[in-house]
Amino acid sequence: MNIKLSTGLLFLASLLLFCNRTDPKPDTVYNQTNRIGGITINNSIDQAEHVQIGLQVFDDSHIAYGLDLRSHHLFKLSLESESLTFLSSVGRGPQELSFPIQLIMKSDTEFYVYDARQDMFAHFVNDEIIGKIPGYMEHNIWNRNSYGFYWNNHIITAIEDHEELQAMNIDQAKPLAFLNLDDNTLTKHGMMSPTIDKLDSYGKYPYIYFDDVSEIIYYAFRSDYTIMKYDIAKDTTFVASSYKPQKMRQRSIPVDRQSQPTRESARMYGLDTTNINGMAIIEDQLVVVWFNYTDEFYDNNSDYTSLDVYGVIYDLPNLDNPREFSLPGRFLGIYNNNLLVEENDDPINYTIGFYDVIN
Repeated sequence: MNIKLSTGLLFLASLLLFCNRTDPKPDTVYNQTNRIGGITINNSIDQAEHVQIGLQVFDDSHIAYGLDLRSHHLFKLSLESESLTFLSSVGRGPQELSFPIQLIMKSDTEFYVYDARQDMFAHFVNDEIIGKIPGYMEHNIWNRNSYGFYWNNHIITAIEDHEELQAMNIDQAKPLAFLNLDDNTLTKHGMMSPTIDKLDSYGKYPYIYFDDVSEIIYYAFRSDYTIMKYDIAKDTTFVASSYKPQKMRQRSIPVDRQSQPTRESARMYGLDTTNINGMAIIEDQLVVVWFNYTDEFYDNNSDYTSLDVYGVIYDLPNLDNPREFSLPGRFLGIYNNNLLVEENDDPINYTIGFYDVIN
């Protein structure tokens, strides 16, 4: 009887092992990425120390605007001449920014920068601050994403709906906010993904992309794979794609916010989850990029070149025909329908590659 039981257990274990294999599904389609150029920033005066993802690029002028998270600067970068110029100094004065964390472009000459320490939006015209207006704090939301979008005199941003999430009312939380610049009123929209984990309140915010032609917002949550679609005109939300990339990890360890974080706990949580890197539209396709932390990332003192970065291309408008691809570094933005990829994050020799995704 023990022999039969052991044989049965071995068979069951073998069956479970087979069912949990991570081999690609037969219908998985892969696309090739091809490096077609790049730039290297080597500026001893103005050095970007940690470029935030979500560069805002204007193809005609070949100019990218971005934020440096570590030095707390807004910068302007030429994708032709490789020159980088800081547009703000650090401080709390009328022409200064303390901790800029979000960039919202209205045009190539007018934009807003959210300063988290001052809780103010700095209004820029022709690269100069012309005024400041109140920020997000009074609305009791936590802003997320290093970029937002301008629409109809509103700022569209991803949020962490603090009140609902702290009460673990995950399904009732709203992931999108519209801030009216005329009267500083804020409304919340959208819905949570049906596949988002319910382990805790950690990471319950999306990365977003606004298609200003169709007035549709696409979004995916920090550690989730489902792509959501919010229609502004109809104020409706639905699942646009539930395709799961092959390398996608399912969170299994809840975050203990009461414990003191350590390098070991960071590694444990990091290797248990997938993080969304960003999304964009290239012609008639939606591109969504994720990354996985690796042991090398933690062994090499948080070296961002050690991330495992991958993405999926979907055909619009229905997000059909998903195709997977890999990238050699963090996805930073779009330039002339090519992916901007961080290849070297050394401030002295910062390199961005231009990548075409071959269909």
